[in-house]
Amino acid sequence: MAWVTVSLLRRLLGLPIHPAMRRRECLVVSHRTYKVIEKHKAFPVLCFRLGADIRDELAAAVLLLPMVEPDLDATPSSGGGVAATVDPLVADALCQAAEEKRAHVRFGQLRGKRPPAAAISSMKPPGATVADVVGSLPWRVTSSHRFRRAAHVNVQELAEGKVLLEDLCNRDLAPCRFVNGVDSRVVLGCWATGRSLSFVLNGILKACLGWLLLGRKSIGNCWLASADEPRRFVQLRDAVVPPPGLEAAL
Repeated sequence: MAWVTVSLLRRLLGLPIHPAMRRRECLVVSHRTYKVIEKHKAFPVLCFRLGADIRDELAAAVLLLPMVEPDLDATPSSGGGVAATVDPLVADALCQAAEEKRAHVRFGQLRGKRPPAAAISSMKPPGATVADVVGSLPWRVTSSHRFRRAAHVNVQELAEGKVLLEDLCNRDLAPCRFVNGVDSRVVLGCWATGRSLSFVLNGILKACLGWLLLGRKSIGNCWLASADEPRRFVQLRDAVVPPPGLEAAL
């Protein structure tokens, strides 16, 4: 590629920008390219010869793409789940704490600053008592696996709920309501609303419909911190000592 137009060069430069946003330090390789685009921006269809420096910057941007995998808390390549059996009274209390209303979530920033939690969403955690109960339960790992392909963390978390639902239906077709803990407010809102504006998320919910109706299952979801150990393939953390007053119930 010896000759290009300004329009074509701008498109070439824009291709690696989105993945590089995960590791913004990689954006440093493009400098002369921006200078050239700025210099010739008044002539978008003008053909000019690429210099060696521009070719080097484009090549460096492409070579860095395999290394822009972010080290985020929500690992996109693996998943897992845990389960615990509780007293019927505790199960009923957890069902009462499950989220049944949707909430509008604001993802944008307010005037360039990180907005307070109340401005992002009106959704509230289930309460300290529920968190104490969850932290004190004797959890066991039900699944720990790698995904066939990477996907958005919200898609993967909703898909994990579908796997749990299928497992419960395959074991028993008796009527049952179970409580599921999720740390994604998007997934929590999907279950509470019954549908999603996202085509992919709505497709997963639609795939759950038959299992819910024919399997005679109902799911309630609480906004809780996730258990990272199963998807990181490490041993579960020890249960904490329950607060006074909850020992008998657990």
